Amino acid sequence: MSPRACLRRRFWLVLIAAGIGGCYVVEQVARRPQAQAGMFLEGIAPTYADEFMRMGHADLQPETADKDPRYLAMIEAGQRWVTLNPLVSEIYTFRRRSDGVVYLMVDAETEYNSNQDHAISGERKGRIRLGEVYPDVGEELLRAFLGEKVLMRRSATDGRGPRVSVFVPMLDKNGKVEAVLGVDYDAELWAKEMTAARRMALALLAGLLVTLCGSAAVLAINRAQLRARIEAEGKLHETETRLHAMIDHLPFALWLMGPGGDCVAHNALAADTRGVRAGATFIEMRFDNLERKSLPGDVARARAGDIVTRDFTRELAGARRHYVQFLAPVPELAGGMGLVVVELDVTDRVEAELRCKESEGRLALHVEQTPLAYLEWDESLRILRWNAAAEQLFGYSAEEALGRSFEELIVPEEAREGVRKVSRLLLKQEGGMHFSNENRTKGGRIIFCEWHNIPLIDETGRVIAVASHAQNLTERMEMESCLRQTHKLESMGQLAGGVAHEFNNLLTPMLAQIGLVASVYAQDARLLGMLKPVEEAITQAAQLNQRILAVGRRSAEVVLPAKLNPLVENALDLLRLTLDRRIELRLELLNDLPMVPVTKEAIMQVVMNLTLNARDTLLEKLGANVNPAWSPCLIISSKVVKSAPAEAPEALLADGRCVRLSFHDNGKGMNDVVRRKLFEPFFTTKAPGLGTGLGLAVVWNSIDALGGYIDLESIEGEGTIFHVYLPISRTDAAPAQFDSPLALRNTDTAKGPSLRILLVDDNKLVRETFSEVLSHAGHSVETASDGQQGLENLLAATGRPYDLLLLDLNMPLVSGREVLKWIQGRGLARSVIVVSGLADSGENTDLGSLGVSLLLRKPVGMQELIRAVSDVSPKSAAT
Repeated sequence: MSPRACLRRRFWLVLIAAGIGGCYVVEQVARRPQAQAGMFLEGIAPTYADEFMRMGHADLQPETADKDPRYLAMIEAGQRWVTLNPLVSEIYTFRRRSDGVVYLMVDAETEYNSNQDHAISGERKGRIRLGEVYPDVGEELLRAFLGEKVLMRRSATDGRGPRVSVFVPMLDKNGKVEAVLGVDYDAELWAKEMTAARRMALALLAGLLVTLCGSAAVLAINRAQLRARIEAEGKLHETETRLHAMIDHLPFALWLMGPGGDCVAHNALAADTRGVRAGATFIEMRFDNLERKSLPGDVARARAGDIVTRDFTRELAGARRHYVQFLAPVPELAGGMGLVVVELDVTDRVEAELRCKESEGRLALHVEQTPLAYLEWDESLRILRWNAAAEQLFGYSAEEALGRSFEELIVPEEAREGVRKVSRLLLKQEGGMHFSNENRTKGGRIIFCEWHNIPLIDETGRVIAVASHAQNLTERMEMESCLRQTHKLESMGQLAGGVAHEFNNLLTPMLAQIGLVASVYAQDARLLGMLKPVEEAITQAAQLNQRILAVGRRSAEVVLPAKLNPLVENALDLLRLTLDRRIELRLELLNDLPMVPVTKEAIMQVVMNLTLNARDTLLEKLGANVNPAWSPCLIISSKVVKSAPAEAPEALLADGRCVRLSFHDNGKGMNDVVRRKLFEPFFTTKAPGLGTGLGLAVVWNSIDALGGYIDLESIEGEGTIFHVYLPISRTDAAPAQFDSPLALRNTDTAKGPSLRILLVDDNKLVRETFSEVLSHAGHSVETASDGQQGLENLLAATGRPYDLLLLDLNMPLVSGREVLKWIQGRGLARSVIVVSGLADSGENTDLGSLGVSLLLRKPVGMQELIRAVSDVSPKSAAT
């Protein structure tokens, strides 16, 4: 009976072991070659991709020559990798054009023998052409172009037979997918390894089952045929030996505990890993303290009929190993409830899972730490993910944003229709990948963002969410707006220059003729009274023309270092009578400011225009129904600041410290629409006839000409602050004096000696008027209609030079400047007066070197002209 009882234990042990572990072992053994090959390919492919990118793959183009050194080096590298890694059969790269066509770039160019070892034959296949279209584009390859590493577990077939592939994206330095690298593995080899492993496992299981069935048959025969007892016992002993051999070679630890709590059977692996021996109890086996604490409860549950699963780690041979343990009840074992223990080493699986978690963790860190705002949203537009950059950009914390509709949270009402349309396209995978629109922050500020959207698609092809990256373009758009403003002013300046020149030529004879009429009829008070408003209108037209001329061109004055405060105070002295007495004007000018490079004209334009602009908005608000406690106030201040705003010119930012002149009013303020167009020429918010729209355009141009910058802060209904930033002069010279020696100060009509004058001007009205005025003053006048005729007259007077040359600069054929250069040092004119309505920057500084005694700017009145001639007549008479 004793041998038969022992046989029953073995029988139950094998039966339970086969039931619990057989199927699992078969499948795990079959999948191990696939898993190992897949992990190898997924692990090695990114290394190849990085190496190709370092070798300059991004620089290769379809037009690259076949003998390009970088291209050949990449081919040799691919062949070397194929040779070193027997699992790799081919390496190649793809690119995708904007129309979606995929083409090949680099191929390892390897061929293989048809025998089972798939060794490289040594002969290279024909080299593919760079840019050759790749027809077999599958879903896995397209997913790789979206930035995903993909193992293509299904096999594909080409000229060399079936294969499986790994596709990994190749990222450029900006993190974008530049290309995709593919690594092939022979699918037949894969299938053969899987089939061989499965067959081996199935054979083992089948042998085990067959053995069990044979044992059962032997036992039945022994019970039925007592006379064959000795022979049956021999066969039983042989069967037990085979069973022991098979159990000892199982890839997991296995032992059986009897009803009394002692070990009745075990395999070799259980003895090695747990110290299991026949008759040993759980207490005598190798368990650590933590396991021993939970072991009694687990054993009790298993004896009660449950299958208990335990996960644990332990040190084995100096390495950390991971195990999963099953405790299953074995009923009717020697009249009681026994336990079978199966312990599997799952270190490879656990480590793979840990690597996967680490990868997911790195991805989460990348999303959280990327400088772009990142959010994920579902088909209901609910926010699923919200990173730190999104918190900083929009002002909402992740707790405030998650679960809410991003449309209601950050999209203003006027932009929602366009956002809804893009959302529908993304969820249908029909477009919307790149979009720009206005967004709203938590504080209510409107910003302009550029969005890059990627639908997240599951294995069924359904869009489960959309990942969106946002970049704030507001500052860049404002800088582009400033650049457009500069171009507008430059274009306007070119137009204004030509118009102003002609306009000055029309105003000049008008003004001179009025002076002539007033001189002739000086006793007619009624006529003089009638001429006075006409003269005033012409003077105002001339001033308007100067403002037009100031738009888009540099001042003709020389930029020199000077003290800012006196220039501001002088400009305000001219304006005090024009300011309403109800307006409080406060000056807060900091003493001892460093000198700044300025021109008198530029500072006058800035102070006068900004002051009058503030006056108008204060009076407009004063005329409305406002709080009686409010009183209009304009504060003009100056100080030194550490730096200009970030939008200022680079030269001003590079200087660091600068002087800031501010104009702060508590008037009506302005909205964003007005702010964006404020410095455009001819833009005005005033009623028709009350403003030209040139004042702030002139201010902008004047400050830009000085290398400065103007900025403003405004709140609608509360007021506006204009900040003018000027660079600090890097010189210790004394402040400049702006009174030019060529400037005309006196307007009396005192006459000098009679002079012989040559008048050269291309405008007929100017010639006739000036000629009549000068003749009336007692001078002898000859005229020329252009520079060429003027030169001819001068040459004809050789030996008898003119007392005075009255010359326009801007003329056809030969310009006034060319005339001056030609006659310089020839003694053809004793004195020269230049009369011009369009003098560009720098002319004041070099006209004197060309022999010019005086510069008059059109329009010129009669008194100014006669006085100018009188000023130079002593020199003419002396020579």
